[in-house]
Amino acid sequence: MNRTGRNPILMALGLVLLVGISGCNQAERVAPVAQASASGSGEVSAAPDMAVISGAVIANADQPDAALGAVRQQLDSLINAVLAQQVEKKDLQAAQVTVTPQWHYPRDGKRELTGYEARAGFSLTLRDLEQLPAVYSVLAQAGVAQLQAPQFDFSNRDELELQAIGRAVEHARRKVVAGLDPLQAGLGDVQQLNVDTQWQRPMMKTAVSAVLMEAAADREPRLNVGEQTITATVQVVFAIKH
Repeated sequence: MNRTGRNPILMALGLVLLVGISGCNQAERVAPVAQASASGSGEVSAAPDMAVISGAVIANADQPDAALGAVRQQLDSLINAVLAQQVEKKDLQAAQVTVTPQWHYPRDGKRELTGYEARAGFSLTLRDLEQLPAVYSVLAQAGVAQLQAPQFDFSNRDELELQAIGRAVEHARRKVVAGLDPLQAGLGDVQQLNVDTQWQRPMMKTAVSAVLMEAAADREPRLNVGEQTITATVQVVFAIKH
């Protein structure tokens, strides 16, 4: 008589089933993949082929309407002169005109209203840097009062960045291969890839004020942009083949 009340046949079947499930779980477990990681860097140098120029025209008058009319006239003249240099309309933006009162603050006494200043900002994109000296001459003749240093850029910047990234990835791959060869191990698939690109916008070597002075004197400014380097850095994780 079985005092425990348990069926030995059912217990045996349960044990076999438990062992079978345990074996399946172990078979389904994925073995950890051996990995190797490395950083890489790549560079591409090229000469910028476009520039963004920003500035403002300013007019002063005793009355706000007079200041507003004067600055609008300057802005219209500037727009017509720039468009005459084969700059497309879509590449020229004129900001809203603002008028502000001008005050004088004597040491003793109340402040005094001395007039009004009207300001109109503009921004234009040059897609041919050979136009830059002529455009500066036009801006000087149009009476531009404030001019920022041009921001140079590449029309094919995406392509240049991809080239730099490709060189950085190849650099990282060579480093990993150099480490695996002595171990008689092979390079597997990429498990992880982090990418970063950067470049410092080139600044014009000649001061903007000097350029405007040359342009105002009917001398074409001499400009030298030079090349700029786009740098890519990557961190790559590869699987290792044994």
